[in-house]
Amino acid sequence: ENAAHHRCESKRPSARIRTLDLAGELRIPFTSGILVGIGETRAERLDALFAIRDVDRKHGGHVQEIIVQNFRAKEGTRMAAWPEPSLDELIWTTACARLIFGPVTHIQVPPNLTPEPDDSYPAGESATADREGWRRLLRCGISDWGGVSPGVTPDHVSPEAPWPHLSELARVTQEEGYALVPRLAAQARYVVSTSSKLIANDDAHSSSTHTHETDGCQRWIDPNVAPHVRVLADSEGLSRAFAWCPGREESAVDEAAEALEAGKIGNKNKPWLALRSPRPVDIVGVDGAVFGGRVGVNPEPSGRVKAAIERLRRRGEALLLEGKCSYEIDDEETRSDEAAVATLLRARGADFDAVCTAADIARREQCGDVVSYVVNRNINYTNVCTLSCAFCAFSKGPAAESLRGKPYLLAMDE
Repeated sequence: ENAAHHRCESKRPSARIRTLDLAGELRIPFTSGILVGIGETRAERLDALFAIRDVDRKHGGHVQEIIVQNFRAKEGTRMAAWPEPSLDELIWTTACARLIFGPVTHIQVPPNLTPEPDDSYPAGESATADREGWRRLLRCGISDWGGVSPGVTPDHVSPEAPWPHLSELARVTQEEGYALVPRLAAQARYVVSTSSKLIANDDAHSSSTHTHETDGCQRWIDPNVAPHVRVLADSEGLSRAFAWCPGREESAVDEAAEALEAGKIGNKNKPWLALRSPRPVDIVGVDGAVFGGRVGVNPEPSGRVKAAIERLRRRGEALLLEGKCSYEIDDEETRSDEAAVATLLRARGADFDAVCTAADIARREQCGDVVSYVVNRNINYTNVCTLSCAFCAFSKGPAAESLRGKPYLLAMDE
């Protein structure tokens, strides 16, 4: 009678499985999971995880993430005196979830609920400052922290547990060898459709690759919603977490014009225009990871990126020795090189730093420490642009005299 889900019809296993089935039939990226520490046994947790996995496989992978959440006792409820699960119990369950669902499905644990000492101590004066709970969760297979909104909204389910600061979450995440990156409500593989060959292991001498395929918006997002999602996403399907966007003007005047244009056309012809203002703020740095994770930190890059860098270095040296400047298109070695390049292009955080360092070393070995420049004297034969690409500074049409003066065309003698 005093159980956590007493008289909660939507929490009946049969009702939950039916909801998962319906979401799969409708091709909706869905979130599910389990609550740890409400009187269940370990075997019952595993049964629940396997039941969710069965439905996920039945419908082609619509369960995008599994939340493993630990019970927190709350005053004024029937379970106020119920003992909370230990960190070890949460770690065991999280590791089992990763093993059951494999490498693709995201495993999520809320960071503000991690069983650790109180957050109120100054940094460095308690075990909380080192965040051992977060570190152990990262080491046992989680790949998502879930919703974290400091300064925006509280955790309405657990208001007594405030969100951590993003800088602190980024610091610990990077110290453990990962990059903290914001995402959309739909995980990346439900946003972009890709088929990429990636280095399959950490061996620089191996030609082994694996193909990672995703279906993206075309399958998983409603056509009326997909244009909005694409505007908010970056090229990898994660959140576009910086203000700059290719092909878009940057001034406040242009931003206001965009909003006006969006209001004129409504959602009928170009619904994505309405989402271009306001612009996102800069949350990530040039390395593609959330700011705040780089203070006094020098984490090791991943083995996969180190292997890709070493492979391309060796292959470049081999080409120089052989006097080649191109590959045979169908060559197996070439396909492995392409996979290595793709791996480097996706680098974030410490991996990004490793790519930059490798490039700097190659520059030093080939060019030394001298950087040259040249003084240009450009003689333009005209200041009239007929292409209207707006790329160069003198681009203008014949009516724009205020920009560069009157149009001219230099004579051959001149």
